[in-house]
Amino acid sequence: MLPAGRPCCPQDEAQMLQMLRNGTLDALIFEDTFVRYQASVNCDMYVAGIPYKPYDDAFAFTNGTSLVRAL
Repeated sequence: MLPAGRPCCPQDEAQMLQMLRNGTLDALIFEDTFVRYQASVNCDMYVAGIPYKPYDDAFAFTNGTSLVRAL
């Protein structure tokens, strides 16, 4: 099982997907964007149902940062 009490990282995501594939998990409830992306790039996975709780994402950047200029 995945450790509790810490943020999810890419290694955790890979472990969860492997657990789905090997039958350790029957299903996974996760953030919608991640689920839709994984279903689009993994032909053995699909989305069942509708999003439980929709939300909007936003990103804030300090004026003049290199990230803002790059966008």
